[in-house]
Amino acid sequence: MFRYPGLFVFILAFILRIGYTVYIQQTNPDSIYQYDSWGYLNIAKNLYQDQVFSQSLIEPQTPDSTRTPIYPAFILLFHLAQLAGKWIVFVQALLGASTALVTYQIADIIGRNRSVNVLAGILVAINLPSIYMGNVVASESLYTLLLTISVYYAVKGIKFKEEDAVTASVILMALATLTRPITFYFIIIIPLGYFLFSGFGITRRIKTFLVHAVIIGVFIGPWIYRNHVIFGNPFFSSISEVNLLFHTSTQVRSLAEDKPQKSIEMEYRNDSLAGLDFVGDPGAIPPFISFARAETKRVISTYPEAFLKMWATSTIMFFIKPMRSYFNFQLKADNVHAAMASVENRSKGNLLQKTLNNSDTTTLFLVAIQAFILLITYLGILFSLKYWLTRDFKIFGLLLSLLIYIALVSSITEVDARFRIPVVPILSILCLPIFAPIFDKFVGIQDE
Repeated sequence: MFRYPGLFVFILAFILRIGYTVYIQQTNPDSIYQYDSWGYLNIAKNLYQDQVFSQSLIEPQTPDSTRTPIYPAFILLFHLAQLAGKWIVFVQALLGASTALVTYQIADIIGRNRSVNVLAGILVAINLPSIYMGNVVASESLYTLLLTISVYYAVKGIKFKEEDAVTASVILMALATLTRPITFYFIIIIPLGYFLFSGFGITRRIKTFLVHAVIIGVFIGPWIYRNHVIFGNPFFSSISEVNLLFHTSTQVRSLAEDKPQKSIEMEYRNDSLAGLDFVGDPGAIPPFISFARAETKRVISTYPEAFLKMWATSTIMFFIKPMRSYFNFQLKADNVHAAMASVENRSKGNLLQKTLNNSDTTTLFLVAIQAFILLITYLGILFSLKYWLTRDFKIFGLLLSLLIYIALVSSITEVDARFRIPVVPILSILCLPIFAPIFDKFVGIQDE
């Protein structure tokens, strides 16, 4: 098994993903299209037919301000190749398998020829949320692969002081950000960290930092300029303001004012935003962004304790929440979504008991698998801290900073198990050191 560990990891991950995909294609093929899928699909269709970046399939095709260009362009390739939608998830099975392989390769850079490195790839290969989301027309698989490759080059650059590798990492991080905006504020961390800790002379570090800054501007700048031209305001994506207003603000007010979150959302839509024409007027976006930012700031300053409670609880849920109702949707065509861990429902009974009462045997089995893998992973990280702090502190700092950043940003909105998918490779790598003696013994037995 360990003679060709990278190949083993790739094949395992691909078989699990393509097997699940083929099964769903036979039993519930339309379930690969979910709420966010249609936005991406519509943009790609409009790009193919009319060269317009819009979610609207009827006139007026108002340009979209929430989505970024890479994933719609990815779907556009299937239009150009005249391939049906199911081929998107077939290709995403390859992307997911590649992510597992790259995760193994990152671990192998950190600790050359350690048999335990294969465990990092295996943990990504068997991660159920990533298997599921790879079988949905959604950006998680592509984003996670780009982000993981970026981490690969960053680790390589730090480990061997290769500036070209760090440059490649910055480019890949920019592409990942153009796929999902969540890393928009993290993209500067890699060049800044390299500038501060590379150990080169100040002139060389300044030159490298400026090169990286130009690269970020070249990749990210055109999309910001596009939004400035179309909407009259230079921003990257309005999805953050959508989340801040309709998730963060509504959640905090729901906790503080003891009101249903949905009623607060409708208050914003029907009253505060009633005068904005989002369908026919691109100019409605800048005032929406301004209102969302101001209202979120007002809500947080008014109810700071409720915000901190919501954020802290959601951050914990980011790390431990298993994927549950999604599997019911694909495996059983059950469209009822019982959001038991939502802000409104967290206080309504014990979460474990609610899970037991609202899940069938198959769902409980899948939840138990996820919980067991997470438990093993986190225990591994806990007992591996001494190794990271004494042996590879710089790499540990990079991995931990990205992990914490994504966890905190994701937890500002209604947290979901799928939000954890991009950091599964990082979690898998961080837990490795404590398991090294076990794998060394196992390999030794195999060699005898």
